[in-house]
Amino acid sequence: MARVVPPPETPRELTDPHDWNSWDNYRAIHDKRTDEHPFVLENRLEWDVISPDYITLSGELICAEGVIVSVVKVLETRTNSRGRLEVRGWKYAYNAYFAGRHNILRYDNTHAEETQPDHEFHRHAFDLETGQPQDVALLHRHEMPLLSAFLDEVAALVEGEG
Repeated sequence: MARVVPPPETPRELTDPHDWNSWDNYRAIHDKRTDEHPFVLENRLEWDVISPDYITLSGELICAEGVIVSVVKVLETRTNSRGRLEVRGWKYAYNAYFAGRHNILRYDNTHAEETQPDHEFHRHAFDLETGQPQDVALLHRHEMPLLSAFLDEVAALVEGEG
Protein backbone atom coordinates (compact mmCIF):
# COMPACT_ATOMS: atom_id res chain seq x y z
CA MET A 1 0.00 0.00 0.00
CA ALA A 2 1.32 3.41 -0.93
CA ARG A 3 1.89 5.93 1.80
CA VAL A 4 0.74 9.50 1.24
CA VAL A 5 3.25 12.28 1.74
CA PRO A 6 1.62 15.15 3.66
CA PRO A 7 1.17 18.45 1.81
CA PRO A 8 3.92 21.04 2.22
CA GLU A 9 3.56 23.73 4.82
CA THR A 10 5.49 26.66 3.36
CA PRO A 11 4.90 28.59 0.13
CA ARG A 12 8.53 27.94 -0.97
CA GLU A 13 7.77 24.22 -1.03
CA LEU A 14 4.75 24.87 -3.24
CA THR A 15 6.76 26.17 -6.21
CA ASP A 16 6.61 23.85 -9.18
CA PRO A 17 9.99 23.26 -10.86
CA HIS A 18 8.13 21.50 -13.68
CA ASP A 19 5.93 24.46 -14.65
CA TRP A 20 6.11 26.49 -17.88
CA ASN A 21 9.58 27.59 -18.97
CA SER A 22 11.04 28.74 -22.27
CA TRP A 23 12.12 25.78 -24.39
CA ASP A 24 15.57 27.26 -25.03
CA ASN A 25 16.17 27.81 -21.30
CA TYR A 26 14.73 24.43 -20.28
CA ARG A 27 16.88 22.49 -22.74
CA ALA A 28 20.07 24.45 -22.02
CA ILE A 29 19.77 23.98 -18.24
CA HIS A 30 18.70 20.33 -18.53
CA ASP A 31 21.51 19.38 -20.91
CA LYS A 32 24.15 21.26 -18.91
CA ARG A 33 23.14 19.69 -15.58
CA THR A 34 23.02 16.22 -17.10
CA ASP A 35 26.25 16.48 -19.07
CA GLU A 36 28.18 17.94 -16.13
CA HIS A 37 26.77 15.64 -13.43
CA PRO A 38 29.68 13.80 -11.74
CA PHE A 39 27.72 10.51 -11.54
CA VAL A 40 27.01 10.40 -15.31
CA LEU A 41 29.63 8.70 -17.48
CA GLU A 42 27.73 8.74 -20.78
CA ASN A 43 24.59 10.57 -21.90
CA ARG A 44 22.42 8.56 -24.34
CA LEU A 45 19.30 10.74 -24.03
CA GLU A 46 17.59 12.05 -27.15
CA TRP A 47 15.09 14.88 -27.63
CA ASP A 48 12.26 14.35 -30.12
CA VAL A 49 9.37 16.54 -31.23
CA ILE A 50 6.55 14.02 -31.48
CA SER A 51 3.79 16.50 -32.36
CA PRO A 52 3.17 20.25 -32.25
CA ASP A 53 1.97 19.73 -28.67
CA TYR A 54 4.66 17.45 -27.19
CA ILE A 55 8.43 17.05 -26.96
CA THR A 56 9.98 13.90 -25.50
CA LEU A 57 13.28 13.09 -23.88
CA SER A 58 14.11 9.42 -23.68
CA GLY A 59 17.04 7.07 -23.44
CA GLU A 60 19.62 6.09 -20.87
CA LEU A 61 22.35 7.60 -18.78
CA ILE A 62 25.30 5.31 -18.12
CA CYS A 63 26.49 6.09 -14.62
CA ALA A 64 29.19 5.19 -12.12
CA GLU A 65 28.90 2.10 -9.89
CA GLY A 66 27.36 0.04 -12.74
CA VAL A 67 24.13 2.05 -12.66
CA ILE A 68 21.94 2.79 -15.66
CA VAL A 69 19.24 5.44 -15.48
CA SER A 70 16.36 5.06 -17.91
CA VAL A 71 14.55 8.32 -18.64
CA VAL A 72 11.24 9.07 -20.33
CA LYS A 73 9.89 12.61 -20.16
CA VAL A 74 7.00 14.09 -22.10
CA LEU A 75 6.80 17.87 -22.17
CA GLU A 76 3.70 19.83 -23.15
CA THR A 77 4.33 22.78 -25.43
CA ARG A 78 2.70 26.15 -26.05
CA THR A 79 3.63 29.42 -27.70
CA ASN A 80 3.66 32.46 -25.41
CA SER A 81 2.39 35.96 -26.28
CA ARG A 82 5.81 36.84 -27.77
CA GLY A 83 5.76 33.84 -30.09
CA ARG A 84 8.36 31.86 -28.11
CA LEU A 85 8.02 28.15 -27.46
CA GLU A 86 7.45 27.15 -23.84
CA VAL A 87 7.42 23.70 -22.27
CA ARG A 88 6.39 22.10 -19.01
CA GLY A 89 6.71 18.58 -17.68
CA TRP A 90 3.71 16.33 -18.15
CA LYS A 91 4.75 12.66 -17.91
CA TYR A 92 7.87 11.40 -16.15
CA ALA A 93 9.63 8.13 -15.52
CA TYR A 94 13.15 7.98 -14.05
CA ASN A 95 14.31 4.45 -13.27
CA ALA A 96 17.75 3.63 -11.87
CA TYR A 97 18.97 0.04 -11.90
CA PHE A 98 22.15 -1.96 -11.63
CA ALA A 99 23.06 -3.12 -15.14
CA GLY A 100 21.94 -6.73 -15.62
CA ARG A 101 20.58 -6.93 -12.08
CA HIS A 102 17.69 -5.02 -10.53
CA ASN A 103 16.02 -1.70 -9.78
CA ILE A 104 17.40 0.79 -7.28
CA LEU A 105 14.97 3.72 -7.36
CA ARG A 106 12.13 4.94 -9.58
CA TYR A 107 10.08 8.12 -9.78
CA ASP A 108 7.13 8.34 -12.16
CA ASN A 109 3.63 9.48 -12.88
CA THR A 110 2.95 7.10 -15.74
CA HIS A 111 0.22 5.37 -13.77
CA ALA A 112 -1.26 8.53 -12.24
CA GLU A 113 -4.84 7.52 -13.04
CA GLU A 114 -4.52 4.98 -10.21
CA THR A 115 -3.92 7.67 -7.57
CA GLN A 116 -5.41 10.86 -6.24
CA PRO A 117 -4.95 13.86 -8.58
CA ASP A 118 -2.99 15.83 -5.96
CA HIS A 119 -0.60 12.89 -5.50
CA GLU A 120 0.03 12.06 -9.14
CA PHE A 121 3.73 11.27 -8.68
CA HIS A 122 5.31 8.21 -7.10
CA ARG A 123 8.65 7.31 -5.54
CA HIS A 124 9.37 3.58 -5.70
CA ALA A 125 12.20 2.42 -3.42
CA PHE A 126 13.90 -0.97 -3.82
CA ASP A 127 16.26 -2.98 -1.63
CA LEU A 128 19.80 -2.32 -2.87
CA GLU A 129 20.90 -5.93 -2.40
CA THR A 130 17.88 -7.82 -3.74
CA GLY A 131 15.89 -5.35 -5.81
CA GLN A 132 12.74 -6.23 -3.88
CA PRO A 133 10.20 -3.37 -3.74
CA GLN A 134 10.30 -1.63 -0.36
CA ASP A 135 8.08 1.41 -0.43
CA VAL A 136 5.91 3.52 -2.71
CA ALA A 137 5.38 7.12 -1.68
CA LEU A 138 2.72 9.29 -3.29
CA LEU A 139 4.04 12.77 -4.03
CA HIS A 140 2.75 16.18 -5.01
CA ARG A 141 3.82 17.48 -8.44
CA HIS A 142 6.32 19.97 -7.02
CA GLU A 143 8.00 17.13 -5.06
CA MET A 144 8.96 15.26 -8.23
CA PRO A 145 12.72 15.79 -8.42
CA LEU A 146 14.49 17.28 -11.37
CA LEU A 147 16.60 14.69 -13.17
CA SER A 148 19.80 16.13 -11.66
CA ALA A 149 18.35 15.75 -8.14
CA PHE A 150 17.32 12.16 -8.96
CA LEU A 151 20.91 11.47 -10.04
CA ASP A 152 22.17 12.95 -6.75
CA GLU A 153 19.80 10.70 -4.79
CA VAL A 154 20.80 7.56 -6.69
CA ALA A 155 24.50 8.36 -6.36
CA ALA A 156 24.11 8.81 -2.59
CA LEU A 157 22.25 5.50 -2.30
CA VAL A 158 24.75 3.38 -4.22
CA GLU A 159 27.81 5.11 -2.82
CA GLY A 160 26.59 4.37 0.71
CA GLU A 161 25.60 7.89 1.67
CA GLY A 162 21.82 7.52 1.36
